[in-house]
Amino acid sequence: MPSDSEPFDQITSLVSRQGSSEALSFLADRFRNEHRYPELFEVLKIQIREKLGLPILFSDQTSDLNDEKNRLLEEGLLEACREVGSALVQQGKLHDGWMYLQPIGDQPYLKQLFESVEVNEENTDVLIDICLGHGIAPEVGYGLILSAHGTCNSITVFDTQCVALPHESRARLATMLINHIYNELSENVIRHIEENENAAPSAGGLGQWLDSREWMFSAGGHHMDVTHLASAVRIGRFCTEPEAIQRCFELCQYGTKLSEDFQFESQPPFENTYRDHEIYFEILLGKKVEAGLDHFRAKAFSEPLETVGSAPLETYVDLLNRVGKNQDAIRISIEHLSNTEQLLGIAPRVFDIAKSTADHEILMEHFREQDDLLGFSISTLHAYSHANKSSGGQD
Repeated sequence: MPSDSEPFDQITSLVSRQGSSEALSFLADRFRNEHRYPELFEVLKIQIREKLGLPILFSDQTSDLNDEKNRLLEEGLLEACREVGSALVQQGKLHDGWMYLQPIGDQPYLKQLFESVEVNEENTDVLIDICLGHGIAPEVGYGLILSAHGTCNSITVFDTQCVALPHESRARLATMLINHIYNELSENVIRHIEENENAAPSAGGLGQWLDSREWMFSAGGHHMDVTHLASAVRIGRFCTEPEAIQRCFELCQYGTKLSEDFQFESQPPFENTYRDHEIYFEILLGKKVEAGLDHFRAKAFSEPLETVGSAPLETYVDLLNRVGKNQDAIRISIEHLSNTEQLLGIAPRVFDIAKSTADHEILMEHFREQDDLLGFSISTLHAYSHANKSSGGQD
């Protein structure tokens, strides 16, 4: 028998004099104050059932719940999960807290909660798993990989996990990686210039520092792992922010100056890794757009789809879409990709390319010709919705 019998006596007194509700409130407050969260969760569950007039134990329930009681029970249990899980996270018990929090499905709240966690050596890997692995706060998780596990692991994780994320999240993580690699390379280049010229380079960026400094690349000179650089410019294609795209372009400028031993070949349409990517990012920066598009158009149609796969065509369609040539992107996608079974997901779907009523009319015409009632109906609904929004109407 416990030496301190006071709480036991209090429970007995509360149940006999004031009823179960007061006793349960006493228990909940005590477990909160003592940070005994698993016990608190059990009490909260009982409080919910008691409030709904249900047996305090689920095993004692003999009849089915009506819809209203079932809804209230579920809402109460989710609120209990939120309270206990949040308290455990704030206590530093991230894994235990996450087990309670998973069912609540409140993405904004969970993101804010885990972003507020103070990072330390003990919780880094758990935070990475929750924030990135479970998609709660991908930028937090990926930032921890960059800082704790380095560039090589960050590239691997991006290729294996991040490509499945929504487009906007994926673009932000790609930008984080590009900034990390750009800064690393810039620091090494600045150090090399200082050692050889006894002065730091003038203000500017990587692209400017390379001018008239061919000596930096003599005898196979390079300033970072060249496989990391090649991976970075490939991943950089996911970036959407102008500053990140500019940095990708400058990384390519650096890459084109490397010795031939480090000029790795890549998959079509980026066979010449750095030069082809340089043209790609130049297009996105609004420079030499038509010449750049001609470059990728030639690659898209130089070989049959069966020979080189869909990547060159998909890349060309994606570029057309990204520079605002929506109708060209739709027509080429319809004509050359609509019957291709194994697309790589480089080009967006035609429904996602369509931005205007005219775009949707192209799709409607195509699906009518194909006797595709579903595609035609979706296009018609999209066109109607777009027209309604443009005129200020309601869907």
